[in-house]
Amino acid sequence: EEDLPDHHFSEIDLQREWKIFLEDLQQKNTVLFYAVNTLKIHKKDENLIHILYPSDSVKHEFEKVQAEFFNHFKRKVNFLIYIKGKKIKMRY
Repeated sequence: EEDLPDHHFSEIDLQREWKIFLEDLQQKNTVLFYAVNTLKIHKKDENLIHILYPSDSVKHEFEKVQAEFFNHFKRKVNFLIYIKGKKIKMRY
């Protein structure tokens, strides 16, 4: 495990970096962008990020890019984080 500090990051920090990541992904890989753009990512507790995905296929697509996003995010906010995922039913 990396030796990162256990400090604060906000929901705003998380959503800002997620939006930047998605914009970059849209330029690099449109198909992958449209898949992972359907999931929801939120700060649940002080150092816990909760990922809600509508299907196993979205989860599978996110797994392709999650390391890239979370490595960037951990360094951006300089913070130790934990991640939990959960399948949800999405209503459109």
